[in-house]
Amino acid sequence: MNVLGNMRIRSKLGLMLLLPLLALLYMSVSELSSRWSLSTEMDNLRSMSGVAVSASALVHELQKERGATAGFIGSKGSKFGKELNSQRRDTDSKLAAWEKTLAGFESDLLPPGARSKLTSAVNDLAKLTNIRNQTDQQSIAAKDAIGFYTRTNGEFIDMIGGMVAKTSDADFSRQLSAYAIICSAKNEPGSSGQSCLIPLRWVNSTKVSLPDS
Repeated sequence: MNVLGNMRIRSKLGLMLLLPLLALLYMSVSELSSRWSLSTEMDNLRSMSGVAVSASALVHELQKERGATAGFIGSKGSKFGKELNSQRRDTDSKLAAWEKTLAGFESDLLPPGARSKLTSAVNDLAKLTNIRNQTDQQSIAAKDAIGFYTRTNGEFIDMIGGMVAKTSDADFSRQLSAYAIICSAKNEPGSSGQSCLIPLRWVNSTKVSLPDS
């Protein structure tokens, strides 16, 4: 049976109009879905970038505290006491900012590897007060104190570098990878660590605006 042949002209015209309308609706829905996915990814990138900037600022201060701690222990407490106390205050300021940033962050946004490094870094940070007390009491070896700072910073750096697995933004991925490589080298004991802040000039070439640290 010829179904179309038995249809009224009005029905045929309606069917002819319906098909392109359905195609247009499909394309519109697909475009909206694509825009929604892009918007969601950009929101996630902004959230992760806030964590990356805050973490890098904390790493920067922890590396300077590591140097002052090494000098204080090495001199058996006769030198670097004033510098160490001042640096600890700077570290505490960035630590407070980090904790505030982390409180508003959903760690599930991170890839599994980066999330694992975040957990390790947070667990190590909980030991900071104890390390400081041992340093003040000269009851910890320099290598152990230095090792604590180096390990903790390394976990933060690896977390930041691991964020690349969660984004399709090539610029963002490249810059985070470059940061991780550079800062890993700066995290070696004996390094000044002066470059372990995410350079905000990188942001100008990306689609994501990293917040100032």
